Amino acid sequence: MPQPGVKPLSSLIEWKFTVAMGSEVSRYGEYNGRFWKQYLPAGLEISNLHPPKVIPKDVYDFALRYAGK
Repeated sequence: MPQPGVKPLSSLIEWKFTVAMGSEVSRYGEYNGRFWKQYLPAGLEISNLHPPKVIPKDVYDFALRYAGK
């Protein structure tokens, strides 16, 4: 359980785009000079089960191209 007054990581990340394939949805963003991905089952944020993960820039760039951005 989050501590009072502490923001969850997902609220600090600047989410840039979302990629959806059927019911599989992930969002991608940047924070603190790193690239992040978060799986959103059925498009819902469930941070305690699916927290944001650091990903390599190559993966971020691939997803960005896939999203057509």
